[in-house]
Amino acid sequence: MWFPEYKQFFPRWLVHIFANATRRSVRGSRRRWKVRSAPILAQTECLETRQMLAADDLTALSDDFEDAATQSNWQRLYQTEGWAGDQLQTWDVNGTQSGRMVMIPHTTVWYQDYRGPMVYKEITGDFVITTQVHITDRDDVGDSDLDDVPNGSQYSLGGLMIRTPRDITDPAVDWSPGSHQNDGTNNGENYIFLSLGWGNAGSQFQMETKTTRNSNSSLVLQSMGNNAVIQLQIARIGDSAYTLYQIPGQDWVLNSRYHRPDLPETLQVGMVTYTDWTKANDYDPFYQNNNTLQPGGYDPTPAEAFQPDLVAGYEFVQFDRPEIPVALQGLDLRTQASDQEMLSFLGENVNGPDLPTVTLEASVLPVEELSSSQLEFVFQRSAAQIDQPLTVAYQISGSATPGLDFQSLSGEITFAADTATATLVVDILEDFLDEPDESLAIQLLAGNDYLLGETTFASGTILDNDYTNVAPVASPIVDQDLTEGDAFNLDVSPYLTDANVPDGDQLTLTAALSNGDPLPGWLIFNVVTGVFTGVPAFADVGSIEIEVTAADLGGLTGSVLFQLTVAPLPRTQLQLRVVKSATSVAANGESLALPAHTEDLQEWESFQVEVWGQVSNLTEVGIVSFSFDLTYATAYTTASVVEFGPAFTQNQSALINDASGLVQGISASTLAINVGDDQSVLLARIHFAPTVADRVDLDLGSQSIGPFDSGLSLENVSLELVEQAPHQLENSDISATQFWAVPYDVNDDGAINFQDLVLFATAYQHDVADSPLPYTWAVDFNQSGRVDFHDLLLLAANYGRTKLEDPELYLPASYPHAWIAAPLVSSFSAAETQSAVPPFSYSTAVMQDSAGLQGEEPVDSIVESQEQNPVHVQTVEEPVQTSLPIMIASIQWEAATPRSLSPFAAADIDPLFMHDRGLTPILDQQNRESELSGAGVWQSTPGPAAPWWETEVRQGERKLQEIDGYFSSPFDDDLLTWG
Repeated sequence: MWFPEYKQFFPRWLVHIFANATRRSVRGSRRRWKVRSAPILAQTECLETRQMLAADDLTALSDDFEDAATQSNWQRLYQTEGWAGDQLQTWDVNGTQSGRMVMIPHTTVWYQDYRGPMVYKEITGDFVITTQVHITDRDDVGDSDLDDVPNGSQYSLGGLMIRTPRDITDPAVDWSPGSHQNDGTNNGENYIFLSLGWGNAGSQFQMETKTTRNSNSSLVLQSMGNNAVIQLQIARIGDSAYTLYQIPGQDWVLNSRYHRPDLPETLQVGMVTYTDWTKANDYDPFYQNNNTLQPGGYDPTPAEAFQPDLVAGYEFVQFDRPEIPVALQGLDLRTQASDQEMLSFLGENVNGPDLPTVTLEASVLPVEELSSSQLEFVFQRSAAQIDQPLTVAYQISGSATPGLDFQSLSGEITFAADTATATLVVDILEDFLDEPDESLAIQLLAGNDYLLGETTFASGTILDNDYTNVAPVASPIVDQDLTEGDAFNLDVSPYLTDANVPDGDQLTLTAALSNGDPLPGWLIFNVVTGVFTGVPAFADVGSIEIEVTAADLGGLTGSVLFQLTVAPLPRTQLQLRVVKSATSVAANGESLALPAHTEDLQEWESFQVEVWGQVSNLTEVGIVSFSFDLTYATAYTTASVVEFGPAFTQNQSALINDASGLVQGISASTLAINVGDDQSVLLARIHFAPTVADRVDLDLGSQSIGPFDSGLSLENVSLELVEQAPHQLENSDISATQFWAVPYDVNDDGAINFQDLVLFATAYQHDVADSPLPYTWAVDFNQSGRVDFHDLLLLAANYGRTKLEDPELYLPASYPHAWIAAPLVSSFSAAETQSAVPPFSYSTAVMQDSAGLQGEEPVDSIVESQEQNPVHVQTVEEPVQTSLPIMIASIQWEAATPRSLSPFAAADIDPLFMHDRGLTPILDQQNRESELSGAGVWQSTPGPAAPWWETEVRQGERKLQEIDGYFSSPFDDDLLTWG
């Protein structure tokens, strides 16, 4: 065999070859080898070789005690701290014992506040200290015996210690006993030591492990048999310390793990001895620490003899930095690393090369019992030393028999160099026995050249193939029911069995609809596990029949059918309806039909918004609570009252915020369990009415009275069903609702009054298309294209009404949609009138159709009147009188009963009513025009010679300005101050 040319490998190889022969550690006693084993001197690992193998910054601190001069490299603790007494009777290097440091103590002890002798070096950071100590007794003191056990006095031991330095230079001043408390301070003795000798019982050697915190000592004694020689090791890594030992010829043992975050970065590290506890503890700690205890000095118990009985010889001391393997870096070694992992870089492996970690793949595919079959076990190793071959050991177990069921195995497998895996191939032996399946298991064994990883066990199965094939058996599957949106999970594999499966037969599962069609897209079937999964949607509601089939390796099949039904989630919805009067409902608030929705509202109207809820797909589950916000256009109307449905009497809440147009948090609940389950149920009714601040202005620029969006919408909607049943909340059903301006209120002051009449009068007999006045289109109330007698009737029917006190108006049936019809014609023609005149009455709520009032009118109408002195016209601040002032104050009119064919009779309007309202001058003009066509209906005093529009309006202009400062001149471009 050829060796690497690097010298540092040669000594380690020699040691490895002869380790079993010598039964000694790599750190064994060189002196004993020189004396007892001279022929194998070449096998000795000298200190220089160890330094090459483990070279680091601590190497120079190591000592093989071959040179007495190295004694000066060590410090004595009693000198460092200024104590008066030397507690060692003998301390030398390569003197008393050749090639060793020898320590022979006086009566002294290391325990609690008692301090014994220590020789040390200061070490900073992580370190490992290793020594080999030889323990004998003293036959020159006390009774002599034939063995080397130092049992002439209790607790006579020598070994290693790591200690926290104390700030003591004058013990009389600086020393104090420890607190015995683990309180985060260092105020006494703090150390860990590992030693060999004799404790307090038996006739064999004992090892003591002691940890002391603030002078509170805790110790453990272990029997070491007749071994007077032992290798000891203490490692300090991070905030933990570890003690290890090796009995010659045996493996290293990780003895203890200590968590010692109190230990500072720099420690005193070295050797200690102590003996004769029985005598030493007769002294108080300070005296014992400061004096040499021996005959002739102070003795508190003179009847008790001094019995120091220990000689400790140290073969070498080795200092190293620990090199933690990559696989262990980052772990808490004290709690997460195994003893084997710790020994991979401690014990004899301190600063040795990283060992590879070996694992075994746990997954092994089963094979049939055929002569061509092979089980394969895959071993893996880490990258450490991958350039070298590696042999690992294993053992076998299981029900399969070597030589009968598989070819026998050697128990070892070798990784080739630069190869991370090795495969153990096991040849199967076929038989013809109908027997159970058999197993073969492989267990990795520990070795010196590798570490074991997490997975060290694997098992393979040999499937017996001797059986008589039978068809699979299918058991009934209960029909399945679920609701849309629910997760479906069904394992059907237990329902399909095969008696031959234990013999190696295998089943293949398939699933389809019973008619052969594939499964719906939402339903997934795993042919390996036999599990159905999926989440159905609304489109998947309904029933399907599924067939599951199992086929074995021989082609025999078995199948089973089951029904899968998907029920829909309840569909819930809120519906918003605008009504002018409350909808009649049952006692529980339900209604078979929703009320008709009002799409168009004139600005003076009060109305109600009814919000209904329902479960649309007719279930047994009712609505128990609701919550929503209602928004509206606050510029046009105002919410005043929130009324809840009869069923929802609990937890009622709502907040009206008119400034933002929001009725917030409309919510309530019910104790009933069946409302809304089969009919719509009224949730809440919100009342609206206009206020002074609410109005829809006439748009003179675009000649429009609307529409203006009501802004009605539902937000933050939630519904809860009985027992919190799941449901699908659909978008709310909200139809459009829009506001329209009241054209009679031409100046938008909330009242149909004299000012509106003045504006009407100035536009009377104007064609909309040709009029220079900006509001002529507005007072064309029937949108005929001309301001005429029919518009006057509409104005008269609504005269005196106000938005807040008398908002009910008479409107033509064409309102408001005629206002957004085709562009107006430039002139009015009698051919455009209708012959049929619908009923028209001021006592009804709605005027059917103003177009029906359009009789034939001449395009040019002239009214003559006789000028008289003007009469007083009352202003709005004066007391209200029963009749309004007439349009032209200088004329008085008397009305006669109209003939049955007059347009007043057709409109069902009493001319006396018109006369009482002061509108007879214009009515008489209409009468005169009618008489020209042969249908006179009025009698009056003779009229003036000039047309009233050119004469009377001008004559009354001054008086009108005096009456109402709201107006300037009916002929000004800016007739009104709009807004």
